[in-house]
Amino acid sequence: MKKSTVKEVMGSEPEKDRKEPVLVTLEGRLLGGVKEDEPEVRDGVEEDGVREEGQKQQDQEQTILYSEKLMRDDGVQEAPCSPTEESENSNPALELTTETSEVQNPSVKDSRTTDDKVMVHVQLEQIVEKMSMGESVTKAQMQKPKWESQTAAGLDLSSFVDPHASTSEVPAEIWDPGLDLVSLLCEAEAQTQPWESRAQPPPRGWHFPIGPGLEEVLFCPSTAFPSMSYYPHSLERETFEVVWRVWEELSETHTAPEPPQRTPSEPRPLFDFTVMSYNILAQDLLEANQELYTHCPLGVLSWEYRFPNLTQEFKKWEPDILCLQEVQENHFTEQLHPVLRDMGYTCVYKRRTGTKTDGCVVCYRSNRFSQVSESLLEFYRPECELLDRDNVGIVLLLQPIITQGSEVTAKGPPLCVATTHLLFNTRRGDVKLTQLAILLAEIDYIVRNCKVKGEHCNVVLCGDFNALPNMPLYQLITTRQLYYHGLPAWMISGQEDLSYNIHHRRVFAPLWPSTVGIDDNCQYTTVNDPKSQVTSTQSPERNLQYNHGYLRQLRFCEAACVRPQDLELIPGVTDNTPDPEDKHPYTTRFRQTISHYLNLRSAYGHFIPGTDRAEVTTLHSEVGATVDYIFYSPRRGISGADQKGGGQRQSEGLKLLGRLSLLPEEDLWSMNGLPNEMFPSDHLSLLAKFQLDLNPV
Repeated sequence: MKKSTVKEVMGSEPEKDRKEPVLVTLEGRLLGGVKEDEPEVRDGVEEDGVREEGQKQQDQEQTILYSEKLMRDDGVQEAPCSPTEESENSNPALELTTETSEVQNPSVKDSRTTDDKVMVHVQLEQIVEKMSMGESVTKAQMQKPKWESQTAAGLDLSSFVDPHASTSEVPAEIWDPGLDLVSLLCEAEAQTQPWESRAQPPPRGWHFPIGPGLEEVLFCPSTAFPSMSYYPHSLERETFEVVWRVWEELSETHTAPEPPQRTPSEPRPLFDFTVMSYNILAQDLLEANQELYTHCPLGVLSWEYRFPNLTQEFKKWEPDILCLQEVQENHFTEQLHPVLRDMGYTCVYKRRTGTKTDGCVVCYRSNRFSQVSESLLEFYRPECELLDRDNVGIVLLLQPIITQGSEVTAKGPPLCVATTHLLFNTRRGDVKLTQLAILLAEIDYIVRNCKVKGEHCNVVLCGDFNALPNMPLYQLITTRQLYYHGLPAWMISGQEDLSYNIHHRRVFAPLWPSTVGIDDNCQYTTVNDPKSQVTSTQSPERNLQYNHGYLRQLRFCEAACVRPQDLELIPGVTDNTPDPEDKHPYTTRFRQTISHYLNLRSAYGHFIPGTDRAEVTTLHSEVGATVDYIFYSPRRGISGADQKGGGQRQSEGLKLLGRLSLLPEEDLWSMNGLPNEMFPSDHLSLLAKFQLDLNPV
């Protein structure tokens, strides 16, 4: 199409009246002699008729500019009218872009047929005619050329339109014949390799070790965020076993070095056993706190769905000792106890006091342990305002045994197993400390009784303590001492940061009243020892044994302030009479610290090995944290002076052999949090393996 053809369509238009052309780039910027911010100045007097005629001329000029642009894109080279027009209207950037596209894809230029070109120019002539008559051209009136229907769907050509022009002045859409996507795609497809022959990117997902010894690896693909779950809905579910949590062997890195062993007459037999602690989430508590589980599908929250997964986990790991918390009483008696009994467990259950329907249970394998004693603790004391909560604890004394048939061939040192579920209230750390002190006092009493008999008693303390690692309550257990005077009550467990509050409930000495019957060393006082009345009928000598704390209380009694007449006067020894004015019973008894004599260590490190990511044992809609623990008596060697039985080396305590790894919070959220299809509770189970020495019978 030549320039003369365009002039015929426009009619006789004087060349001198044409203004400098305004070129619109793809980014919508204005090029040429007229700037965007400068107003246009017309020649002559601006009367109404002149304005109307000028508006028509402007419309015609813009139409010519668009037609010239299309012809340039179509490859039609137009000779400039004059050297001045060539120098003023030429756009090197636009010409370079057009030439570059033609060099990169020569087929664009020759791919269109003559019919398509004719149709484009006919439509342009119709548009120019309508605009010259003052009619507005709408998008519906403009028909796309045949080649446009073959291009890819969704191509946005709105960038070819002047953004500063109104819809009545310019077309709503201009199809650029210089873009032939069909040719581009065909040429690209001919030059590229088939998809199957390309190197595919590795699929995203998780790999899990499975099978005996965890030697096989299973891949489980992930799904798109945020609906990530363990079982992707888009895949067909198959029956397979996935071990998210791998077993960690710790026999070489997490045990204290042992002294060199002397040459024994015969090797001492060893006894390995596993302990699991698991808060299984009572159904009544789940239904009473549904706001904590809004992220979970309703199907995984029902007891009918969770119970088979719980029993499957018990059967998978087969722990020798099983300590459970939040065990609903009717579910235990009707469902859990029969299953555990069939698995060879002997169970001891204690329901929480008051109207609570759940409690704790300790189960052990009858073919590996024999029960010596049991203690069912209730932390509720009606006479003490501090102990007004319904939490409970269980303390069992077990004897490890090895049998051949019905005959016992070897016995191990006594093992004290205790479990509890302390108060959840994040603001009442004082209540948690008092409940823990009662539990430690009972364990200490059992350990001291074994020591009187000449036996060392190992301890395993586990449960849900509702306290974070390294917080004061945790420090009391692991370091055996805590200075609590003046501590904010919320800081003792650390579950919630309440430092922003102006006023805090603080803990002051004495922490609990003397009516509790426990001193600051977490030991029973003799007058309040619940065991003293039971053992006094069997052992009269028991009434004559007093601990040091009890005797210190008698220093300021009325009889101690009177000097006996027959007491021999010894300077510096018996010449000092106690002054009743210096009587400070609470200050002398409570030194603003509490302590205990049990050597305990956590079986978990509370961080993912080799990283700074924290492990979590519980996760719900509000928080994910570590609140469940397994504490144990670590192994230590006995010096030669304390050894018995010839040259054989004896050792006290337990050796940690391994544990079931925990997961960080982000990994659990990738499975839609807890509970889910894999884990039936809002807590993860803790599993540790220990070893102790046996005494041959």
